[in-house]
Amino acid sequence: MTVLTFPQVRLFDGFPFRREFAADEKIHLGTAADNEFPLPADLAVAPCHAVVTRSSPYQVPLLVALAGAPFETRINGRRLSRLKVLRHRDEIALGRASLVFWEVAVSTVAADSQFLNRRCLVCYDPFQVGEEAITCPRCQTADHHKDCWLELSRCARTGCEYPVQEAMRRSLGRRVRFEPLEEESEMVRQKRKCAAGRPRDQGPFRPDDYVAYCPKCRTPFHAECWFLLPQCPNCEYDVATLIREELTSDLSPSLGNAKGAALE
Repeated sequence: MTVLTFPQVRLFDGFPFRREFAADEKIHLGTAADNEFPLPADLAVAPCHAVVTRSSPYQVPLLVALAGAPFETRINGRRLSRLKVLRHRDEIALGRASLVFWEVAVSTVAADSQFLNRRCLVCYDPFQVGEEAITCPRCQTADHHKDCWLELSRCARTGCEYPVQEAMRRSLGRRVRFEPLEEESEMVRQKRKCAAGRPRDQGPFRPDDYVAYCPKCRTPFHAECWFLLPQCPNCEYDVATLIREELTSDLSPSLGNAKGAALE
């Protein structure tokens, strides 16, 4: 599944805030009414400005610019001349229109959910109503409990190789500092330990570990430990809400109290 959100929707009537698309669906963006995601004409957007598609055979999402000058296309502030791989939570600017690309989405299992009668590919426990689940955005066949997913280095499906930890670090990098440790890193030399208190944390940080620093108190954690915390044990920073915002496209913090006002 691919999700696009349009945070500026509160300024325009008749346009969607959020739309979901099948992973193999091409998503044309522009002012023309027949685009899969239409945009307002008064934001310097071309009739058919760009398209989101996926490469073959690895299903990597791509943004392809279709409109030339004077129309501009940017990803995370950088001008796009032709095409670029999209990553979770990338910000797409078409003229003055801003969209957010969501590749990974968490779902709460409901009584009529597609996840019922399925099992998590990591723990192999069946999904229960009320649990949170994630389907790998690349292979589209691997279902995981959210916490199982966040502990993985890569998707649990053999041959998929979707980089779970890398994608989370990239997405959260705007708000959390991550550091890859080396032999000479201060954390390694001082034999500091992760503050999460899990069994693996009895030993000190090692080279090649990724450290996440709490945004509030700067306490270091293994990145994968940080992703699973409800809150920082030292300062009570709300980690769970931070992670949910990164994985829940209809709770985009950029919308503030206006979120959902124009949901389709």
